[in-house]
Amino acid sequence: MERKILEDLFYGNIEPMQIESELSDEVLEKGNNLFKKENSFSKSLSKEKSEEFEELSKKWLDYNLADCAHYFIVGFKLGAKMMKGILEEDK
Repeated sequence: MERKILEDLFYGNIEPMQIESELSDEVLEKGNNLFKKENSFSKSLSKEKSEEFEELSKKWLDYNLADCAHYFIVGFKLGAKMMKGILEEDK
């Protein structure tokens, strides 16, 4: 099994963003609350301000994606360092 995982990683067959997982009730509730408030807020804006808000939201999403990618990499590296340390202890 370990070899298959390493081969999949090497050949680029592992796509973390495509792994299906269910969001927790807490995350779903927070997302629903956010979308409701955003929708309500957007409806209260003029057309010009609504377009500005949409552009701001896109910039926020771009930032958030980059931030998530950064911390994914940091976490992955930390996990690798931990595994290396554990494996070296066994020698």
